[in-house]
Amino acid sequence: MRKLTLLFVITVALAAHASSAGAYSFEVSPGGEVEAPSEGLMTFESGASGPRCGITLTGTIASSGAIAAGNHFGAITGVLIEGCEEGSISGMLNLPWNITIEAILGSLPSSMTGLLLTIENWSILFGIFSGFISCLYQGNPGFLLELENLSANTYSTGRALWLEEIQLPKHSGSILCPESIGFAGELYFQPLQTIVVF
Repeated sequence: MRKLTLLFVITVALAAHASSAGAYSFEVSPGGEVEAPSEGLMTFESGASGPRCGITLTGTIASSGAIAAGNHFGAITGVLIEGCEEGSISGMLNLPWNITIEAILGSLPSSMTGLLLTIENWSILFGIFSGFISCLYQGNPGFLLELENLSANTYSTGRALWLEEIQLPKHSGSILCPESIGFAGELYFQPLQTIVVF
């Protein structure tokens, strides 16, 4: 049910803001360096199974900018992988990955509920058959950054939810590599950020 609700909300948001003029700007405090550890293990699925790993993304959030689709919001500069079960991940490549704004959920400037963000050129290398064969997957996964309204035009960041049914296509590798991989999980940005829209 949460999957259907999330997808419905995002579809409505995209339609509502498709013609937005993007006349608002934002300021983020403290901004700068952030980390986003996963809540428990994230599941990566390639074929019938895949590894489950603890993931922590590190990077930066822009201190200010225009709040409009296609604009820069931050970057992922590092990925820590630990505690994998049922397999392993060989590496995350082509860092840094830019984060851009895809859409705004709710209404600007005082009734936002979240930001739909995209991580550009996410690249993940899997090893299959005990690591003898490498499979590289690349794509632009989206996630929903939940926002809590603190007061007029002021918000606090909350959970970051990967959009359901994320699939990254195979970029290179053996014909034995699955054609795509999917993953799911929740992240929490630290420290919490305060966003002011004006």
